[in-house]
Amino acid sequence: IDRWQVTHWREEKGIELHGIAELCQTRLENVIASRLNAVQALSSLFVMHPETNSEEFTHFAAMLLKFNPPIRALQYADSKTRVTYVYPTERNEITITKPIILLTDPERGPFVEKAISQKTASVQGPFELRQGGTGLVVRSPIFLGESFIGLAIGVYDVPVLIQEALTGINLNQFAYRLVDSEGRLFSGSDNISGDFQERFISVADSQWTFSLNWKKDTVHPPVLTRVLIMVCGAGFLLSSLLLIYFLRAQTKRLQRIVEERTQDLSKSNKSLINEIFEREETEKSLRESEAHLRTLI
Repeated sequence: IDRWQVTHWREEKGIELHGIAELCQTRLENVIASRLNAVQALSSLFVMHPETNSEEFTHFAAMLLKFNPPIRALQYADSKTRVTYVYPTERNEITITKPIILLTDPERGPFVEKAISQKTASVQGPFELRQGGTGLVVRSPIFLGESFIGLAIGVYDVPVLIQEALTGINLNQFAYRLVDSEGRLFSGSDNISGDFQERFISVADSQWTFSLNWKKDTVHPPVLTRVLIMVCGAGFLLSSLLLIYFLRAQTKRLQRIVEERTQDLSKSNKSLINEIFEREETEKSLRESEAHLRTLI
C-alpha cells in the first residue's frame, strides 16, 4: 500500500510539474512576443514616415514605453547603423554621448548583419548592458522597398520581462532556470537535477531553454500518510502474528488433550485386556474344577 501510495503521489507530482512547465512556456512566449511587437511598431513608424524627426520619435517611443514596462529604451539607428534617436535619455546617456557604428562593432555587428541580411528582427542577449543590468536587445531592420534605411532597436530589461511573464504562477515549490541559445544561464537556479521538465522558448530568431523541477524539500511524499500506513501495516502484522500464535497454542492444547485421552484409552484398553485374561483364567479353572469333581463323582 505504501509503494502504491508513493507511486501514485509521484505520478500526480509529475503531471502537475508538466502542467506548470507548459503554462510557463506559454506565458513566456506570449509575453515576449507581445513586448517585442513594440520594436515592429517603431519600424512601421519609419516605413510610413521616413522623415520622422527626434520630437516625433520621442512622442511615439514615450507612448510605447507607457504600455510596455519591460522596455528599458527604444532607439533608432540610421542607414549607417549609427544610433541617432534614443528614448528615454535618462540612464542611456552613454548611448548618446558615445555612439557607435553597430555594424562594425565586434559584439553587436554580427547580430546587426544578420538582421539586415535576413530582413527580420534579430535578438542579442541576454547580456550585461552598458547602461547596467541584464538586458535583451532586439534590432529590426527597416526597408523601403529594397533600400535599407535604418534599425528600430528595443532594449528590454530581462528580469522585468520574466517577472511579468511568470506573475500569477505559484513557483514557491519549484526551482527553474533559463539559459540562452548558447547554454549560458541568465535567470533562475543552476542547481536543477533529476527528472525535470524542459521547454524551448522562441524569442524572435533565438531560442531559450526553460527547465523546471520541484525543490528538494517538496519531492518527498507526505510523511504523515506514510507513517499512518506503516502503523496500520504494523498493527495488521502484529494482529496476524498474535492470531497465528493463538491458533498454534490452541492446536498444541488440542494435541495435548488428544494425547492424554489416547493414553487414558490405552490404559483402559490394557486394563480391559487384563480383566478379560483373568476372567478366561478363572473360567478355565472353574471348568477344570468341575471336570475334576465329575470325575470324583
